[in-house]
Amino acid sequence: MTVTERDDGVGYKSPPRSTRYPAGVSGNPKGRPKRKGLPYARILDRMVTIKDALGARQVKAEEAFILYLRKKALDGNEAAQERLEEIQAFRRERDPDLGSEDITTIVRVIVSPDNPNPALLLSKMAVKLYRFQPHAQIKLEPWLVQRALDRLGDRRLNVEQQMTVVATTRTPRKVRWPDWWGT
Repeated sequence: MTVTERDDGVGYKSPPRSTRYPAGVSGNPKGRPKRKGLPYARILDRMVTIKDALGARQVKAEEAFILYLRKKALDGNEAAQERLEEIQAFRRERDPDLGSEDITTIVRVIVSPDNPNPALLLSKMAVKLYRFQPHAQIKLEPWLVQRALDRLGDRRLNVEQQMTVVATTRTPRKVRWPDWWGT
């Protein structure tokens, strides 16, 4: 069997000559379709449900991720704080108009002088001990107590004030107490 006889034959892996593409012409002229955006952009644009002090609410996955990182950073996770700073630097680099707008300071709360508890719960500064009781006791988060202690400077609390701070802290073991504490 010669080469021309084999080319004229029609069968497996040998389509008729009339349907073959000429030499140098692609069977897929447009090529592989280009990707539209980054692969994770579709995920971050999705709406997800989160539960917080406001109850269940819908937010974009990107916002939920940043809220999660912020909570971890506020709980003392240094890696989460570094990631937040990297995200902020990246956002400023891509959009110089952001200026001083910071993703770590989003919450704006109006506090009632009669009862600051809803504001403390909303801003994740405190937690309710018994969620389903309307007048349940709240405890301050350790990161908030730590920041307050850092702001004291040279001032010191007496023993009674120290006991009050420890009693109102949710997890006192997570607080780095000053050297003078307990004296």
